[in-house]
Amino acid sequence: MPRNAQPADPEEPIPVIGYIRVSMAREEMISPDIQRSAITDWARRTGRRIVRWVEDLDETGRNFKRRVQEAIQAIEAGEAREIGVYRYDRWGRNAVGSLANVHLVEKVGGQVQSATEPYDAETAVGKYSRTNAFAIAEMQSDIIGENWSAAIANRVERQLPGTGGKRFGYVRKGRIPDLDRPGRYRRDPDDPLGERYEIDPETGPVLAELYQRYVAGEGSHQLVIWLNSRGYRTVRGGQWHMATVLQILDSGFGAGWLRQHDRACRCGQPMRCKKATYLPGSQPPVISQEVWEQYLRRRDRTREMGPRTKQAIYPLAGLIKCGHCGYALSAANGMGVRGFGYRCTIFRQRPEVCPGVWCKRVDAEEAVLERLGEHIADLDSRARVAAAREALRISAAADRERVTRELVRVDGELKQLLKRQLGDHAVPESIYNELRDELLVARAALEVELAKAKEEERAAGIDHEPVVRGLLAEWETLPPQRRREMLARLIRYVKVYRTGNRTPPRFEVRGTWEPDVG
Repeated sequence: MPRNAQPADPEEPIPVIGYIRVSMAREEMISPDIQRSAITDWARRTGRRIVRWVEDLDETGRNFKRRVQEAIQAIEAGEAREIGVYRYDRWGRNAVGSLANVHLVEKVGGQVQSATEPYDAETAVGKYSRTNAFAIAEMQSDIIGENWSAAIANRVERQLPGTGGKRFGYVRKGRIPDLDRPGRYRRDPDDPLGERYEIDPETGPVLAELYQRYVAGEGSHQLVIWLNSRGYRTVRGGQWHMATVLQILDSGFGAGWLRQHDRACRCGQPMRCKKATYLPGSQPPVISQEVWEQYLRRRDRTREMGPRTKQAIYPLAGLIKCGHCGYALSAANGMGVRGFGYRCTIFRQRPEVCPGVWCKRVDAEEAVLERLGEHIADLDSRARVAAAREALRISAAADRERVTRELVRVDGELKQLLKRQLGDHAVPESIYNELRDELLVARAALEVELAKAKEEERAAGIDHEPVVRGLLAEWETLPPQRRREMLARLIRYVKVYRTGNRTPPRFEVRGTWEPDVG
């Protein structure tokens, strides 16, 4: 008779940790109440006593970290002798992980018991049956995942978001709650147009203003304050946070796009990963494509900044660098003034690489303003400026065409490799994976280079004169963060060079209208 089906001495019931895990993927969902009831009944039948419950509400399917270690530590501490689960597949992400977790429990002198699967793991047949149970559970989970992938792909082909649900700024039409299946929706028989998203007259303009404010220079922190102070809430009724705001804006839904994470990427953070593509959606946009492209460009710039630079209190934060080692300079206090100057801190760590440099902040800013003033003077020679911009544009266009050709070549090699693998001349799996990974890495690098070339080509066609004149005219009245935002559009970098022990440093200011020479 299996051990977990044999009643123990009622005077000395076996202490058990009850472990409950709920995977929020709909087909896998087994409510905590059902699991708790089954484990409790099993414990009562077999002479066991639940001394503690560990609940793991796994909101992202198989990706969230389990609270397994907490239960194992309780076994090791002598709090209980066994861990009771609803099914063995509740005890890990997959067959390998589940068996590894079982081994960890047995290593500290405990056992994992299933309330619904009567396998005696102390016998060879029982251990074999338990291993098969793990493998079958993993297969079922994979099938569910494949079905979900197919369902998502079908929705995307219909230009709908893969997961459905509410979207801030929009109203979902054509679907109504399914009374027979709580939490599910079904087609609205009274709506012949089918499922779709229409702009919400109340929150749609709010979503559009979020994009416009961000493009104008406000950060995610300011947007959060603006939303919460005016009583706006998320689609779940909660307060806004920076991550939530950026997630909504990055999705591109308000611009008429559907964001799709690269299926080959295994980062586990699809909403934050840069490996994503945008496909056309059926929903009407709340902003123009011009605003959307401006948003993407500013997001790319802010991703490259550190947290302090994003909330910069100094106009040149992140733009001013050491001319000797290339690292960004740090603000330094002096003369009793916070941020009196900038200094390089690398020379303290690696004096053989960098001799160190220091400059007054006001001198650096004056050098930048002087360079901008020179550019305005140069603008009076329209023909020369136009010729320089055209030369930059032609060079960037040539780079774009070259990288595009390289991308086409790499894509062709990937297709040929796949055809060969599926045909009669397949190579060993390890070699195929190595070749495929090399091509994918090369492709990713080319995509970055292509994006840079496109940005260079776009920037070369921009007339910076209005921005430069506006910045010079309003420099004294603009807040530091706004100065920083405008300078980021005009200045590639400011390099500071040491000229001697008692001589002022030399500044090299390079504008975005000039070629990037490093």
